[in-house]
Amino acid sequence: MIVFAAIFVILAVFPSVLPKSPDFEGVVREFSEVESKAVNAYNSLVEAASAGVTDEAFAKGIEDEVLPVWRHVQPRLDEAATQLRNPQQTKVLKALRQYWGDRAYGWTQMILALRAHNKPFLEWTTKADAEAVKKFKDSIK
Repeated sequence: MIVFAAIFVILAVFPSVLPKSPDFEGVVREFSEVESKAVNAYNSLVEAASAGVTDEAFAKGIEDEVLPVWRHVQPRLDEAATQLRNPQQTKVLKALRQYWGDRAYGWTQMILALRAHNKPFLEWTTKADAEAVKKFKDSIK
């Protein structure tokens, strides 16, 4: 009887002690949703900028509307990176994390360029952002 009770306790407790494997599809789906929201917000700001919105308003929009959305998914990417063991999933996650970092850096630099009214720097940040997207697409082929 004691053996059965011990086995029952072990079976009840053991799964909660083991690290849970990440929901890879869920992480990718969440990243896709976050990317869509952030990129849509960014594209709206680009349209507003071409219609004459000030550099400061554009910078503030990136700061308030794009980056908070974008940063939302980082903890999930980091958590999954520590738990994944499948080589193909690890490769995709590595590409997602690199893309996440590249775009976060690019948008942050864009804010600085806009606030400094530094056109060459702004052009560089725009090219760097486009390169981050291209690099990501190439990495997941």
